[in-house]
Amino acid sequence: MQIGFIGLGAMGTGMAGNLLKAGHEVTVWNRSKDATRALAEQGAKVASSAAEAASHDVVMSMLADDAALKSVFLDHGALEAMGKDAIHVNHATISVDLARALQQSHADHGVHYVAAPVFGRPDMAAAGTLNVVAAGDAQALETIKPALEAVSQK
Repeated sequence: MQIGFIGLGAMGTGMAGNLLKAGHEVTVWNRSKDATRALAEQGAKVASSAAEAASHDVVMSMLADDAALKSVFLDHGALEAMGKDAIHVNHATISVDLARALQQSHADHGVHYVAAPVFGRPDMAAAGTLNVVAAGDAQALETIKPALEAVSQK
């Protein structure tokens, strides 16, 4: 599966690394380019912008908080770069208000939004043993199942 991954902090780096280990083609983006180096050495493509990383059929994000997620997806073009019927899997824990706004904005753009917060620590992200609770369209969930299996134990 070709996956865009946005947000390479302590959790996102491990998650993206496990996607690569599972054989997925991963394009990564992070505000700090330094965070992309180790993943590039593992075979990830490095996007020059969040919009470029978001131009895949499946886009996973692990951004720090509401402000970062809103900035990248709603204010700086990542959502607009996603094609019709693409799937955005948000792994960050965010406010209910932003989750509702994202669900509506994604629907307005013909993009599926999957809320999939993770439970675990950075060492669990690196080991692929996070717990993920995913909610969204049933077909979107089925499509992303291999990616979720690569980053989690259940």
